[in-house]
Amino acid sequence: MSRVLAIALNPGDAEALAAFCQAIEADFTLVDAAGDAATDLGASRILRLEGEIPPADALAPFVAELGREAEIIVGVAHMAGKDLLPRVAGLLDRPMVGDIVEVLDKDQHKFLRPIV
Repeated sequence: MSRVLAIALNPGDAEALAAFCQAIEADFTLVDAAGDAATDLGASRILRLEGEIPPADALAPFVAELGREAEIIVGVAHMAGKDLLPRVAGLLDRPMVGDIVEVLDKDQHKFLRPIV
């Protein structure tokens, strides 16, 4: 079972991230930066950030520290997610896979991305 850190930056992100984690049968921790995530999404742990979400350059070290033990760090591919996740990948010296549309192999972490 994969260990996943899911970052919900906007309202509604948590549901999409929980669906991804359930699709790959992952044990996941949800970081709720939006402050509105439901508690019944299947996360093993929920961390809520209080107040305004800091800019990506300030938030990235915090997320990277939380994600050191995670196999996958996931977020939604909107403006805030596309600003934060590459920074986290760089701090952890790990590859980043963005904009996936399908999980091809959950055990080998193979995903389908659209051609843009």
